[in-house]
Amino acid sequence: MNDLVNLLNHTDMEAVLTDFGRRTRQEDPIVHFYETFLAAYGPKLREARGVYYTPEPVVSYIARSVDALLKTRFNCPQGLADSSTITIPNYDPSLTVKGNPPYSGHSANKSDWIEGLLKGKLPDGSKTDNYYEVDSKPLGERNPKYLQDDYVKFIRFGQWRIERSGGGILAFITNHGYLDNPTFRGMRQSLMQTFTDIYILDLHGNAKKRETAPDGCKDDNVFDIQQGVAIGIFVKQPGKSGPAKVYHADLWGTRAQKYEQLFEQDVIITEWQQLTPQPPFYLFASQNVDLQAEYAGCWSSLDIFPLTTTGIKTHRDHFAVGFEEAELLNRVIDFRNLQKSSEELSALYKLKNTRDWKIEPFPFLRQNSRMAHGD
Repeated sequence: MNDLVNLLNHTDMEAVLTDFGRRTRQEDPIVHFYETFLAAYGPKLREARGVYYTPEPVVSYIARSVDALLKTRFNCPQGLADSSTITIPNYDPSLTVKGNPPYSGHSANKSDWIEGLLKGKLPDGSKTDNYYEVDSKPLGERNPKYLQDDYVKFIRFGQWRIERSGGGILAFITNHGYLDNPTFRGMRQSLMQTFTDIYILDLHGNAKKRETAPDGCKDDNVFDIQQGVAIGIFVKQPGKSGPAKVYHADLWGTRAQKYEQLFEQDVIITEWQQLTPQPPFYLFASQNVDLQAEYAGCWSSLDIFPLTTTGIKTHRDHFAVGFEEAELLNRVIDFRNLQKSSEELSALYKLKNTRDWKIEPFPFLRQNSRMAHGD
């Protein structure tokens, strides 16, 4: 640390700042250093904590949009400057919740409180909106694990806080998977019931889907990540109730083009398309409905294939696949060895427990080994 302080003391900061942020639009060198430091020193910690610096154009768009909405919808002439003084008769002060929550499919935030909130249960036993239901019926999915993503929990928490206050604005940039993935249909319906206006600016950039712009040109992410993202601005005006009006817009192109557009626009001047989300999916994305009636008249794949399972998963291939017989045999021997704890096996083979797969008790290998030893 002393070496670092000494280095910074002898650094020409004026020279550093001359071209700083030209590519990433990161205006704060200290935050930039922190993110880069974690990427090299603790990449797993960085991923677990969601430490990805939010580009300045994204922050600018969100902040100016919230400011404009406070002025036009909440009778707050100074916008964010005096948002802390906004009060609603018979309610707590209105809230503005802004941020870039972490995206983590394997969430470490597994408290009973947030689990209950996702599933429509409050600590006092009362009921609230349930992301695992749609039209008051269970989703009926075997493994709706994507609802456990950290960003979903942050949205649900912000939604709950604004419900309690009676009004407010939730503005996040997150994974854009919740916009059209069928698993999130209960979440989308719940958000529509809570808020009065919803604005979705899909920034795309999904390398996993190999997204390209409608004209065939390159489509970049605003972050250095593969997952596509979207800005969601959820407004609950005091004294009004849902279902919300849902507005959607797309932003395609290179990173530089997206940054430029985000700096120039806000929620007021963005060219929105109003959506009419319909059951059973309540999509927050534009859709060609010309053939919807014909599609709805076709057989459901669930009727054709009554038995279903998730697709092939490859995240344990490093353990399940070997190129030598002895290599695989040694792994089996290790798992039959009752002297080795679950923790040892997890560290040895870099395996993690999930909801449906756990090292202990490991199916049949360790169980049969115990039976053979008379346990």
